[in-house]
Amino acid sequence: MVTTAQALAAGLTRDQVRHLWRSGRWTRIARGCFVPVGTSTEGALGDGLGLTPAGMRRARIRAAVACLRRSRHGA
Repeated sequence: MVTTAQALAAGLTRDQVRHLWRSGRWTRIARGCFVPVGTSTEGALGDGLGLTPAGMRRARIRAAVACLRRSRHGA
């Protein structure tokens, strides 16, 4: 999982993050949280993410925790 803040800290612009999401290269799992789409194999869900159902569940939990941190810190 990649957050918008992590992508910006790595040097991407907001427009680049938006492009990755809209082009389908990243899948948004929560506001400001993305999963890069896997290129080697499709996930067990047929979602193209290369994640098993358990892996997707963990990514969504991590996204929820990241959202809670942002709201707690007023970001």
